[in-house]
This record gives sequence, structure tokens and C-alpha cells, in this order.
Amino acid sequence: KRNKNSYIPHLLALPTVQTFMGVIGAVSFLATGNWNPIEVVQEITTGWLMVVILLMVVLAQWSTNSAANLIPASLTFVNAGAKWNFSYAWGIVLAGVIGTLFQPWAILDQLSNFLGYYGATMSALAGVMISDYYIIRKRRLNVKDLYNPKGQYHYNKGVNWAGMIAWLVASAVAVYFLEYMYLVGFPLAVALYYGLMKFWYLKKYPQVEVESKFSNDYLGTSADRDWVIIPELENETAEALNKDSVITTSNS
Repeated sequence: KRNKNSYIPHLLALPTVQTFMGVIGAVSFLATGNWNPIEVVQEITTGWLMVVILLMVVLAQWSTNSAANLIPASLTFVNAGAKWNFSYAWGIVLAGVIGTLFQPWAILDQLSNFLGYYGATMSALAGVMISDYYIIRKRRLNVKDLYNPKGQYHYNKGVNWAGMIAWLVASAVAVYFLEYMYLVGFPLAVALYYGLMKFWYLKKYPQVEVESKFSNDYLGTSADRDWVIIPELENETAEALNKDSVITTSNS
């Protein structure tokens, strides 16, 4: 109910568009033996028709890659450089430079291998995230501390080593069993992270939502239930409010 405006478009639009893109590649391959429709267009069209089609391809890259790849990467650099007031404009520039230096077009020559290793590491990461949010915290979060640099999520100098260890070990095992990467990496990461948190990290760094026995005060992801964060008052204001409350109580 809360997220219907998000998941309905994803369920309807995303599969439709992805299927359409796959069909274009399949038709291109069946008709010409080349799966890349851009190369096919360059071979079979000439003049203004080719200019229009290639312009559409460029615009499609702008709309897709800008939103899916460039903006998230830029915001990552902005967040990482928050201490130095790293601007969004420089984040865009840095993402573009690093993206170019990594030569993503060269990945196409080893696409299957790349997707295999990438999927192995992502399967382990997904396991850690699912284990943390659904199993360890049972969908509870101390939202206020998410924005506190020295809050409960700071862990060991900003690093949750239980998560890092679980991710690295599960990723390595998933890479070793590359053909079964998701079947291996995901459940292993779930189990490792749960064990490390339960018997080690939660004892060193208590999490208030867990200590509260999963109180609904920290559950804000269901319909008609919102997280409410009351800003801390200044000392003088707080003292004034306390005096008023005492006077009111005495009069009553």
C-alpha cells in the first residue's frame, strides 16, 4: 500500500522495456548474425535515416546510462567526499573520467566472464543485506542514527567488519564455484553474516532496535506507520519547556 507508486511501474514498465530491448537484439542476430543493432543499422542504412536512428540511440544512452550509471556513481563520490564538500559537478566529472579509464567497451570481449565474477560478488552482497535487514533487525531501523556520524552504525571507525568478512569470504567461494555462484554465494553470506553479528559484533556494538526486542517504534516501512524524528531542542528552550510543564502540573 505504501509503495504502490514505486512497485507498480517497476512490475509493469521495467519487464516490458527489458523484453523489448532483448527482442531487438534477438531479431538483429536472427536477421544478420550480429547481436548489436547499432552495428547492423550502420551497415544497412545510409543518409538521413541512419542519422535519425543513431541520434535515437544516443538519446537512449543519455536517458538510460545517465540515470542508471553516471548519477549513482557521481552521488557516491559526493557522499564519500562530504568531508571536503565535494560537489556534484565534480562527482560527474570524476565518474566520467574513471568510467572512461576502465574502458567498459573492452568488457564486451569478455562479457560472460565479467558477468560471472560480478554476479558472484553481488550474490554475496545481497546475502549480507538480506540477512542484516530481514533476519538480524527484522525490518527495524534506528533512522536517526543513520544520520549520526558517531551513532550506532559507525561500528569500528565506520566499518562493519562482520559484513566485510562475510562478503569477502562468500564472494571468494562463489567465484570458486562460478557456475553455481548465486546458489553458493547468497546463502553462505546470509549464514556467515548472521553468525558473525549474533555471536560477535552485536556484543561489541549493540543495536538499539535489536536490544528493544524489535519494538515497533523502529518499524517504519509499513502502511500508516512513519518514522517520526523530533529534533533535539536547544538547552535554553528545553529548560523553558520543563519550567512550563512544572507550572502547568502544579496548577492542575
